[in-house]
Amino acid sequence: MDETGATVVIGAESQEDDLHLDLLGPVSSRRGSRALDPGEPRRQAVLCILAVNAGQVVAKDRLIDGVWGENPPKTAGQSIYTYVSGLRRVLEPDRDPRRPPRLLVSAPGGYALRLAPERVDALLFERRLDRARRSHADASYEAALRSVDGALELWRGPCLSGVPGPFAEFERERLGGLHLSALELRADLLLLLGRPQEAAALLFAVIPEHPLRERLRELYMVALYRCGRQAEALDVYQETRRLLMAELGIEPHESLRRCHELILRAAPLPGPPVPPVSPAPEPSRPAGHRVAAPEEVPRQLPRDPVGFVGRAEELARLRALLSPADGGPPRHVVAVTGAPGSGKSTLAVRDAHLVRDRFPGGQLYANLRGATPGIRRLEPIEVITRFLRDLGTPPRAVPTDVDEAAAMWRSRLDGREILVVLDDAADLAQIRPLLSVPVGNAILATSRESLALLDDGAHVPITGMRRAESAAMLANLIGAERAAADVRATTRLIDLCGGLPLAVGIAGARLAKRPRWSVADLVGRLDDERRRRNARWSDWSTRTSRRNTRRGDTGCTTWCDCSRPSRPRCTRRSRTAPPPWTGRWARTWRPPAWL
Repeated sequence: MDETGATVVIGAESQEDDLHLDLLGPVSSRRGSRALDPGEPRRQAVLCILAVNAGQVVAKDRLIDGVWGENPPKTAGQSIYTYVSGLRRVLEPDRDPRRPPRLLVSAPGGYALRLAPERVDALLFERRLDRARRSHADASYEAALRSVDGALELWRGPCLSGVPGPFAEFERERLGGLHLSALELRADLLLLLGRPQEAAALLFAVIPEHPLRERLRELYMVALYRCGRQAEALDVYQETRRLLMAELGIEPHESLRRCHELILRAAPLPGPPVPPVSPAPEPSRPAGHRVAAPEEVPRQLPRDPVGFVGRAEELARLRALLSPADGGPPRHVVAVTGAPGSGKSTLAVRDAHLVRDRFPGGQLYANLRGATPGIRRLEPIEVITRFLRDLGTPPRAVPTDVDEAAAMWRSRLDGREILVVLDDAADLAQIRPLLSVPVGNAILATSRESLALLDDGAHVPITGMRRAESAAMLANLIGAERAAADVRATTRLIDLCGGLPLAVGIAGARLAKRPRWSVADLVGRLDDERRRRNARWSDWSTRTSRRNTRRGDTGCTTWCDCSRPSRPRCTRRSRTAPPPWTGRWARTWRPPAWL
């Protein structure tokens, strides 16, 4: 689907049944047994973006952003055209040049790869993993194991290997996370099926690659315990605790500590790796009265942010809106808005953890990908469908029409008292079908847009952190003594970060990785980089001004409302860069290179 909502329909006549694209490893393509050369790395990047969005129009701007990021060359548009032409020759080598392409087609504003999703291994991997999760939720453990094994057999190594660009970088991290989740699910299923030896062998091989992943270690402890190796299971916990304290300065998660206590007492661990709660027989109740089953209570919030500092006023306001002191119902929609890097998502997750006890029906969470460059944002029907499945609705019973699905969504929430976190909304249209929730439920949304047209909702806009809050965050990252060793340099570093938590976090991470650097060392490097950038910008601005003067154009000096009659005609070549959180920049902004 493109920005106008158009979708490419895949018909039988437009598919190549023997064409396959493989992204879960080095990028490759094949027709039957014949291998096809996808070409140079950037051409592979274009192919990957089109393949992940198979059957949908991808705007040319999204291709440019996904390949080059925020600093594309002037020839980026022509390069995209060249890459697409080369891919057409590779994918359809026998096509008559006088006939239009059938696979990689042009569309208004972009291109589309007319290929069924099951012909792209990354999309097939996600489908099989999703099927495994649904079977797991339905207690069909054998079917779930077959599905997850089918997903894992597609994995060939680091995905999108050697492909450049921010899209490939994001997909590598996302698909890598899904692969790790699939391994965890397989281990869990092996335990549920009474095969702890196989689970222990699998986890023993995976844990060294992800030593700080607590879920893997919890599963490993359970596997060892069920193999009769209690002492080894307890040793795993002590090793995990020492590692977390040394690397992150934190204690193990509550579920891991609870698992340790049960093993220490030699208590039985039937069922899942966490102590199971056997569902009691459902009591008789009046007709029409619905009580959620225990397995239907979702707990989907990301982990509570470690080392969260500041934002006391914003947290107090959010808690007052979502958990009123007088015991009244929460505000049904609360929107946290602000510039990129201002910490909207972290603040929302932190507050959701603080008020979670107010919502006994559970917590739902979805990353809507509204501002992720090169990645298709989630459509409302996709989000509603996912949530309905999470609330126990059989997949086949979920309507495909968005209005019908929204009506079912409201029915499922009635009387539940659920908190729904919608992170990174692109605009109000993306979340509007989910907002009309029954009293007692609440929506907590984050967005770079103002969401000013939100009906009967509460807005909590956030800006940069105060200097004291930034200093506290930096001290948590690099140590209080190091931050206080040079107060002037620390203050300068905080000013360079502009109060943005993301920038402070990146600066702190750089210092944490370089213990020999002082804060002044980093400040000096950042100042040098800023001066070089300013010099380049000044030179470009001077040349642009002269060119516009020769043409007789006055141009805008700020990002103004050019429709006002008092303004001279705008040449759309402003000499002052726009704020990075407006317009197209809102979808592509990243931390400045000097961080």
